[in-house]
Amino acid sequence: MKKFFHILTLMLLVAACLSLWTCPVRAQVAPTTQIVLTTSTTGFAASATTTCTSQVFRSNSLTGFAVVPNFVLSGTNTGAVTFGFAPSLDGSTFATTTPLSVVCTATGTTAVIDYINVAPYITGSGVANAPYWRLKNVVNSTGTTGTINSITISKSNR
Repeated sequence: MKKFFHILTLMLLVAACLSLWTCPVRAQVAPTTQIVLTTSTTGFAASATTTCTSQVFRSNSLTGFAVVPNFVLSGTNTGAVTFGFAPSLDGSTFATTTPLSVVCTATGTTAVIDYINVAPYITGSGVANAPYWRLKNVVNSTGTTGTINSITISKSNR
């Protein structure tokens, strides 16, 4: 019986020691960076495509990024406003086309703040192997001029 209590005591001592040993705990949070784009113009024309370039930002083809446009029309029209982004491989020479576009619905004189996730490359859409991007144009399908209040890019730091 003494041997049984001795083994039991030893096992409890080992269990107590093991419970004191801790593993590092890490949260499943991916830190992000927000970039407020500085645009070459804040106004965009009615029923037209307005060239509106911004500074360059980096993307990650594994995580994509989000675009948060904030804009308003000068009148009561509604319709699609499309923000076109051009890619670059070196950060200085950009494509003449905009293979990546985000579309928002204007609501007249009420400011629109949208949130559009641009996925990583999946079956031909999304961010694909181009490490640099910038805003290239705004296509306004409404018959009313508009103003860009801000355009924010949110991207993962991974």
